[in-house]
Amino acid sequence: MLLSELYNDNEFVFLGTRYDKCPRQVLAWKKSLHCSGMEKFPHIMPNPLTGKYGKTQQGIPSMRCESCIASFRFITVESDMLSRPEQVAFWATIPLPVVALIDSGGKSIHGWVRVHGIDTLNEWNHVVRKKFYGGVLRQLGMDCACSNAGRLSRLPGHFRGEKNRFQRLLYLNPYPNIESGMNKFLIGLP
Repeated sequence: MLLSELYNDNEFVFLGTRYDKCPRQVLAWKKSLHCSGMEKFPHIMPNPLTGKYGKTQQGIPSMRCESCIASFRFITVESDMLSRPEQVAFWATIPLPVVALIDSGGKSIHGWVRVHGIDTLNEWNHVVRKKFYGGVLRQLGMDCACSNAGRLSRLPGHFRGEKNRFQRLLYLNPYPNIESGMNKFLIGLP
């Protein structure tokens, strides 16, 4: 459902472990997941990729690095510091255009927040990393390590054996209110 509602079939996304490197088109992932299930795919990179090689910050060729992001669409927000009730309260009250909430099968709820008006990695680093995470989210107890555009999130439907729990989709809204106060804050930053 997440793939169908948030991406076009021809877009490239990454699913897999932290060590896998190759994105595939959404249609290919849908067919693969239908046949083999979610066991091998604990993570997803929310922002779509180009499907071509780029260079990591260390200059290493990769298809799953920030230089390969095709669309700066989602910010991943999570906290391992806040209790589960505090996280629920955060998501229930924060004026953000939330697209998805995913139970990580561990301590946190991963939120995907839609962002508009960011077209380059430099804009992302200035607006999201420095202003949004460096100010607002840090003060609210969110994990600032999630500020990179190529951040992995948990993929709903995967069973985490070490936790004996499923990663679950808790909320999905492909078209959140982009006029919310926090999104105006994100767009309006110099």
